Amino acid sequence: MKPFPLLLAAAAVAVGASAMTRLVLDGPAAAPADDRLEERIAGLEARLAEDRAQREELTRSLASLQQRLDLLSAGPAPARVAADADIDAAVARWMAQNAQDPAMAPAVEPAAMTVADAMAQLMSPDLGYEEREELWKKIRDAGLLEEVIAEMETLAAANPANAELQFALGNAYLQPIFAGEGGPQAGVWATKSDAAFDRALEINPQYWDARFSKAVSLSFWPPVLGKQGEAIQQFEMLLQQQAGSSVRPEYAQTYMFLGNLYQQIGNPQRALEVWNQGLGAFPSDAELRRQVELAGGN
Repeated sequence: MKPFPLLLAAAAVAVGASAMTRLVLDGPAAAPADDRLEERIAGLEARLAEDRAQREELTRSLASLQQRLDLLSAGPAPARVAADADIDAAVARWMAQNAQDPAMAPAVEPAAMTVADAMAQLMSPDLGYEEREELWKKIRDAGLLEEVIAEMETLAAANPANAELQFALGNAYLQPIFAGEGGPQAGVWATKSDAAFDRALEINPQYWDARFSKAVSLSFWPPVLGKQGEAIQQFEMLLQQQAGSSVRPEYAQTYMFLGNLYQQIGNPQRALEVWNQGLGAFPSDAELRRQVELAGGN
């Protein structure tokens, strides 16, 4: 579509061309009489006046149209406003129809962990070793460690014959160390943890989780304190216990820790034997395979 300034110019040219065409076609008479000449002149003047009036009217009409278009472009487009209104109405109807759909419910932030939640999960009989460690991390991150330890102490004291509670308390005492607490206080926590594991094992000597946790804890004591021998003894007892029970994935860690301890005390031959035994029982364990390869066992 042409711009409106060009339309105005084209209209003016068209009107002028029309007048000139009629003038040429009509042409002058070959030999007009005076009265006829005056008559023709008057007729031409009338036509020119008529054409001029038509041109002015067309110009005014085009100017008015241009003004209206300018106003429309400056304001909201009626079609767009109507379309927006239709869309808003459709959305409102759809939301009303799907208000009860659970999938459309707004996302709800998970509730913050409480001490009661933490205790209930820690006491679950289905909690595995890795799951328990992950849960303790969540408890530390939630800032509930001190409260959970206090609650665990209360429960363990009220139920001295409950091996599970004594074991859980031993794990609780290790958490401040895992959270980064060092120095003399770390030794206090480690001692309290070891005593809690001992109480659990006195109640149930076959409590694998308690013995494994005790052995791992002892393996991290500084060598100058002489706990490595006791840690090795506990891991050797675990190997005997594992040989007479159904396989659990975490049993592979017993071979890993025990081999590492033998390596630390300068007995690489026994370390390789333990790692190879573990690889035979857990051929897909990448850590045991790597230790065997590093020791030159393959």
